[in-house]
Amino acid sequence: MTYLFTRAAAQGLQAFVPVAVLILWLRTSGRVSLVKAVTYGIAAAVPATIVAGLLFARAQQQAQWEAALATMSLALAVWFATLVFTDRPDAARASVTSGPLVGLTVAATTTMIITRQTMEIFTVLSATGFDVRPGGPGMLTIAGALAALATSVACAAIGSRVDAASVRAAIRTFAIGFAAQVGFYGLHEAAEARILPWSAALHAATEPYGPDSEFGQRLNLALLVLASAAAGVRWLQPRLRRVLVYATVPAAIAIAGGVFVVYRASLASTPAAAATPAPAANLPAHGSAVLAFSTPPHLLFRHTHIDDDYGKLGIALLDAADGPRATAALSCERVSFAADRGICLSADRGVTNTYRAILFDRQFKPLATIPLDGSPSRTRVSADGRLGAATVFLSGPGQQHSYAATTFSTKTILIDMSDGQVIADLERFTAFRDGKRFHAADFNYWGVTFAPDHNTFYATLRTGGVAHLVRGDIAKRQFTVLRDGVECPSLSPDGRTIVFKKKVDPRPDGWRYYALDVATLQERPTAATTFVDDQAEWLDNEHVLYAMPHLGSADVYVARTDGSERSRLFMHDAQSPIIVR
Repeated sequence: MTYLFTRAAAQGLQAFVPVAVLILWLRTSGRVSLVKAVTYGIAAAVPATIVAGLLFARAQQQAQWEAALATMSLALAVWFATLVFTDRPDAARASVTSGPLVGLTVAATTTMIITRQTMEIFTVLSATGFDVRPGGPGMLTIAGALAALATSVACAAIGSRVDAASVRAAIRTFAIGFAAQVGFYGLHEAAEARILPWSAALHAATEPYGPDSEFGQRLNLALLVLASAAAGVRWLQPRLRRVLVYATVPAAIAIAGGVFVVYRASLASTPAAAATPAPAANLPAHGSAVLAFSTPPHLLFRHTHIDDDYGKLGIALLDAADGPRATAALSCERVSFAADRGICLSADRGVTNTYRAILFDRQFKPLATIPLDGSPSRTRVSADGRLGAATVFLSGPGQQHSYAATTFSTKTILIDMSDGQVIADLERFTAFRDGKRFHAADFNYWGVTFAPDHNTFYATLRTGGVAHLVRGDIAKRQFTVLRDGVECPSLSPDGRTIVFKKKVDPRPDGWRYYALDVATLQERPTAATTFVDDQAEWLDNEHVLYAMPHLGSADVYVARTDGSERSRLFMHDAQSPIIVR
């Protein structure tokens, strides 16, 4: 629930703080008469928010809306930044007046800047049925927006009592930061709307820093802090100038002398053979180091540091996950391991793409190879190492390699890990819902997670645009539909809890982790409050690991399943983490 408050607050800061900054600039630049136009724009934003919110909720291409509004905001932000840097303070301009066209432009700009964000807040309120009970989702959303509004009003009030030079420093700093922020968000939304070249790659690279990410939410506060710091520095500058002038020369001499002494001492104490620097501790090691890192418990993962070992199977100690690591010879898109057997889903991309599932042992020696019919997506091995599962995206006209896409097709197979034989295609299983046989031509299965009893597993079945949690029975070759709204389930080691992806927002990136009690099928949110697109791996019965992509790489985060702590970084440059116990 706290996510609703923080998201509404972040959106409110993007809506209201630029207006507060605009008011301060109009006052300090002698354009006081235009402040009234801003107030008209604020008033017009109320009905505009309702109308735009209703239209946005019904829009088929919401990302295109957001990309268009972000582009317009970028143009206005750049124009405003140009004005504040070229404008010169002049007391004689205190009586400057402007014509009706300028006033109308300022009012329209104010309305657009506010409505761009408040329409999304209105959409969330509408989705909750405007439930304003204490502690409810609607009240939390309203509280977040009001907190942002109060912060913005406070900024305008404080700025009106600070000297003009300090205010201008804050305005210029904010103008640069806001233009950069809106420009990045415009790129992100355009990639999400698939209107740019390489949109899929750009969207994946920018998603961890997008407006709904933890980074994006904190960036709004960071802009305020930077602007305030700029004002503070400008206020202190004349008071510190004399001290700095007299202190600079002696300080420079002292620093230069200290550097020289340290340099001479290092030359005297360092052997000639050590002139070549040692490799960094977190870079991959090879050979015997692989076996040294392979004593349980340890981590297997896809190494995503941009170097010669990119994409290879990584190994790290569990109690030092972000420390030294080794890499094996296998190149994997996804990996899983349990007992004494592992699966590496591999892709050989070129003029024609080929895909394989490689089974390997504890020494990372390949045991069997299974051709795959499409791009690797998910894989899991049962706790006893006897069964494996692999899911791929099938290629074809109109198919997309993303679970967020509206059209895609998957294939999921079960594998006998002892000999590499495919023992089942999940689409050959019989599905039952409410005791009746259930079948449709668009069945897609993925996200297998095995129970400890060697026969039961859970998976996602999607049909008709709805994702169902299903329980599979291998012996009977059948599924039972348990409930809706569950994707990429992952069963805890004790078999009591399933962590899964849930759609909490109409945006394509509106996925969060929830925990499901297996016995009661009751759900609760976890501590992972940012966009997720991964099948979670259990660190223990209270924590899960998941990967977040960024700029061609990825990092692994850890989150508590009871939601009591914020998720935190677990290890850099890694994907598809698996605990080997």
